[in-house]
Amino acid sequence: MPEFRSIDIDFDVHKRIELARESFAETPNAVLRRLLGLDASRAVEQAVGAVAMRSWSGKGVQLPHSTRLRMDYNGRTHEGEIVDGSWLVEGKKYSSPSAAAGGVARTKDGKRTNLDGWVYWWALLPGKETWVKLSEMRNEEMDTSASGSEDEERVIEVKSSHISVADLPPESEVMTALEALLGKKKRAVTPSEGSVAQSV
Repeated sequence: MPEFRSIDIDFDVHKRIELARESFAETPNAVLRRLLGLDASRAVEQAVGAVAMRSWSGKGVQLPHSTRLRMDYNGRTHEGEIVDGSWLVEGKKYSSPSAAAGGVARTKDGKRTNLDGWVYWWALLPGKETWVKLSEMRNEEMDTSASGSEDEERVIEVKSSHISVADLPPESEVMTALEALLGKKKRAVTPSEGSVAQSV
């Protein structure tokens, strides 16, 4: 089994890797191996991908195989994906979002920390273009089972006043959420509704 190491890359490099993906199932590591001419493992990855892989599910949320995962913590972005029912993040497998968050997150002094992964992880489902916060996927499931309505207004509660820039979604995701809100409404949107979209 290959040994994995974490490296820091800037946004432009990350963007180039994303643009070079041939499919949602292709990991950033596989993209770099292909671009660097290290294709020996590619045939194995494709053969594994040809077999029907399991989804991961927990607390009413189901993430299909090859769902991409992202978490920002303490100024670093951690990425992974769902592989055959497990959370594969930075070369290690985990059984839950909190286990994955605690496995990769480090405090400023380099120590491990326990995190509620449902709060930190974002998911990009196969075939979709918009990242969704995992806690919102769980809330949607709970709202649907409780009321049967997906169009109810939800109140977003800020649990802590200590929010760092690393915890905020990228501007492109805020704009996407705002556009989605505007697209759903058949009337003018009030400033308070716009602020709810921005806080997503």
